[in-house]
Amino acid sequence: MSVDLPMAELVLRYLNQEGLDERQAERLKLWLSDPENLKILEAQFRDPDWLASNLRVADHVNEIDHWRKFLEKLEMQGESLVNAEEEEEERVEPAPAEEAPVRWIWGWKVTAAATIVGLLLVGGVVWKYGRHGQTAGGSTDNAVVAADLPPGGKRALLTLANGSTIVLDSAGNGDLAQQGATKVIKVGGGLLSYHAGNANGMNAKDANQKNANDANNTNNEVLYNTVATPAGGQYQIVLTDGSRVWLNAASTLRFPTTFSGTRTVQVTGQAYFEVAKDPKKPFLVQSGDNSIAVLGTSFDLKAYTDEPFTAVTLESGAIRVQQGATQETLRPGQQAQMSGGGIRVDDHVNLRQVTAWKDGLFKFYNSDIQTIMREIGRWYNVQIVYEGKVPDDRFTGTMDKSLNASDVLKILALSKVHFRIEGQKIVVMPD
Repeated sequence: MSVDLPMAELVLRYLNQEGLDERQAERLKLWLSDPENLKILEAQFRDPDWLASNLRVADHVNEIDHWRKFLEKLEMQGESLVNAEEEEEERVEPAPAEEAPVRWIWGWKVTAAATIVGLLLVGGVVWKYGRHGQTAGGSTDNAVVAADLPPGGKRALLTLANGSTIVLDSAGNGDLAQQGATKVIKVGGGLLSYHAGNANGMNAKDANQKNANDANNTNNEVLYNTVATPAGGQYQIVLTDGSRVWLNAASTLRFPTTFSGTRTVQVTGQAYFEVAKDPKKPFLVQSGDNSIAVLGTSFDLKAYTDEPFTAVTLESGAIRVQQGATQETLRPGQQAQMSGGGIRVDDHVNLRQVTAWKDGLFKFYNSDIQTIMREIGRWYNVQIVYEGKVPDDRFTGTMDKSLNASDVLKILALSKVHFRIEGQKIVVMPD
C-alpha cells in the first residue's frame, strides 16, 4: 500500500513552505494522527525512486541556507499542526555564519510514539543527500545492526550510613530504612523521599535535634546517605528540608539524613536542584574544588569528568559559585563555566537545553557530535569510539530519551555522520 498522491502533495507543500489553507491543514493533521498512515508515509519517504517519480522534492530544497531557514520556521510552527500539546520551543538566535555548518536535523520533540513524524520532517534532507550519491536507505542502514540498545531508566543505588546498600530500581515502594530520626521512603516513579520524624510522632524540628544526639549515634556524628545512578540511570530525591534533587546518569549525591546549620551536599556528575528556602540555613553544593551557595533557587550542576568544564546554570533565584578564592554571583539565565583556568560567566544560555534531561529529553542546539555522543554514551551505557576523522558538523533538535539507541542514531544519521552498534559500543564514522 502506498500514500495517495494528493496527501503526499499536501505533506510536501507543507514541508516546502507553500502553505496550506485551514481545510487542508485539518485534513493533513487528521491523516497524520493515524499511526498506520505514518508507517506508510515513512516507507515512501525512504524510497528515493518513489520520491523522484512522484514528488520531485530536490528542486525545492537544493540549497542548505533555504533548508535551514525552513526548518527554523518549522520548529516554531510545526507543532501546531502535528503535536498541538507540545509546548512552544524557546527560540535561540542562529549560530554565526563562520561557525561549522549546522545540520538542522529535526524540528520537534521525537517521542517513542511519534518517531516517524520526526523522520518524516527530514525526508527532504535524506533525499537531497541521496541526489548527490547518498540514498535514503544508505543514510539509516549504517545506524543500526541486529542488536539494539534500550534506553536508560529509573535506576539507582542507595548507600546507607552503615555502608549497607539498597538497589532502588528493584526495591518495593514504601519504607526502606530508618536513619536516626529520619525515615527513608521509596515513593515510586523513580522518587526517594526523606522524612524527618520517628515512629513516636516526633515532629521535624524535634527530630532534627534528636538526630544529632541519637542513642544509636554515640559519637554525635552526622549520618550520611549516598544515592548513585549508573550509566543509563536517573533518579529524584526529596531531602528532609523539602529540597528536591534530580540526578542524571552516572552521578552521585551525598547528603546528611537531616540538616542542622548549613545544608551541605556533595555531587558528582549532573544534578538539578530545587532548593527549599530557609534564610537561616544556607544551602551549599560541593563538587570537587567548586562550591555553590544558595538560599532558595533552581539550578543545574553538570560536573562530569569527561566534560571540558563544570557548568552551573541558574534558572531562578540567586547563587554564588566559588573556585578557590574566585567567586561569581549568577543571575537567572547565566551559566558559570569552571575549569582550571578560573570561572567564566556565559550570559546567553538556552535553559531549555540545559535542563531538558530531567524532563526525559535530549535537546541540542548547535552542538558538536562529541557533545551529543557523550550524552548518548551515558544514557545508553555504551562506549563511544570514533573511526576516522571526527565529524565537525553541528546539530540542533530534540528527542525523547525513551527511544532505543537505534532510533536516536537514525535521526543523527540523516546528516553526513554514520554509526555502527557493536555490543556495548557505538562506532561513529564520517561520511
